[in-house]
Amino acid sequence: RRMRRAPATRGSKKLPQAKPRC
Repeated sequence: RRMRRAPATRGSKKLPQAKPRC
């Protein structure tokens, strides 16, 4: 929620689940 852009940028290819604002 507060780190939705961080994981989406560094884990967009490895963690596809980090893209959504879970």
